[in-house]
Amino acid sequence: MTTQTISAYRARTNFGDLLNQVNYGKKTILIKRANKDMAIILPIEIYEALTKVDDKDIEIYSDKRIKEFMDNDKLPK
Repeated sequence: MTTQTISAYRARTNFGDLLNQVNYGKKTILIKRANKDMAIILPIEIYEALTKVDDKDIEIYSDKRIKEFMDNDKLPK
């Protein structure tokens, strides 16, 4: 996947075209203002993959961290 960098002005004036590039061309678009990274537009599939967190995975991780804490962080006698 390619990332294209554009100015905020260009993003504002060509927003429909950018959406097509992201959706159909599977590109990511980095938007800059005054040479500062401001936002990124990416395909919905990538966003969903990045934000998908299964509650079961969180529970397993939490249980593991609790056990590590209980095993390693005991007060000296």
